[in-house]
Amino acid sequence: MDWWKATVSVVNQTIEETTKQLAEYSPLPNQHVEEEEEELDIPINNELKEYVKQLTDHPDTFLKFPYDKSATNEFQLSNDQVKHATRIMKEVPQLANLHYKLCPGKMKEEAFWLIYFLLILNKTQPTATQKNKNSSKNVGA
Repeated sequence: MDWWKATVSVVNQTIEETTKQLAEYSPLPNQHVEEEEEELDIPINNELKEYVKQLTDHPDTFLKFPYDKSATNEFQLSNDQVKHATRIMKEVPQLANLHYKLCPGKMKEEAFWLIYFLLILNKTQPTATQKNKNSSKNVGA
């Protein structure tokens, strides 16, 4: 039982830290998102689309995700996150369907997107190897 409490504590701490990082972005939840196909700061590639499709097969991933419920009160989507969310729901309609089924009846909108962005974090952030490749390219330029 102590192992479980320690695990939940570590997960909650990680979520709190990530929530703080996500909250640093400028919150613009009601801003109109343009329909043009611009490059996103949070990229959508085939690997991410497949991962998101797999997530939608398991709604309990969202419903039973361990997180600090008070974190959703502070979480607001940034403009980049709104653009990403709009595009990913178009490109992966299963996510739009899951969103429709869960929000607002079973969970808050903010909670859904907080969990979504936490779940995709490892798929959207460059790895250390990718960062090193990019920095070595810039050194020779």
